[in-house]
Amino acid sequence: MQSSLTTIATKRLEANSLRKSYAYKRRRDLTFEVNDFVYPKLAPVYIGPFKVLEKKGVVAYKLELPPALRST
Repeated sequence: MQSSLTTIATKRLEANSLRKSYAYKRRRDLTFEVNDFVYPKLAPVYIGPFKVLEKKGVVAYKLELPPALRST
């Protein structure tokens, strides 16, 4: 029984490692500047383009949204 649990745990770690390596191969760092236009992916579709008004942090940006998409 203990051997089966060890084997399962090992296989799970291998699968997670493989999945992580595939994800990192496709990942790329994107940076935007003020006045750039971006297409954010919201839900399963891309919408936009929206103008970048301000860089808020490392990966956070303030966008110029149309009135229909603004929360306040």
